[in-house]
Amino acid sequence: MGDVDSSTILPNLIVGCVAVAVGVLIVLFRRSAYRSIVARSKPSFVRVAERVNRGRGPFWVGFAGAGGVLVGAVMLVWGFAGLSQLAS
Repeated sequence: MGDVDSSTILPNLIVGCVAVAVGVLIVLFRRSAYRSIVARSKPSFVRVAERVNRGRGPFWVGFAGAGGVLVGAVMLVWGFAGLSQLAS
């Protein structure tokens, strides 16, 4: 692991915590988030809408939330690596 710039430690810790928290919330409430997304998107062409929504579902909303958790975890690791680098 390379040297971590000391000016990025605090932003990594703050944004990493937020990304993990939001990602967990998205994973937990993926069904209601998906229903909300579908309800708010009112396309003018019904056939096009059916084709677009064919491969989508709550699973992919949860998958995006899991990606947010992963990004947040990486940011937290880099933040704590920078803290340990400052301590030594």
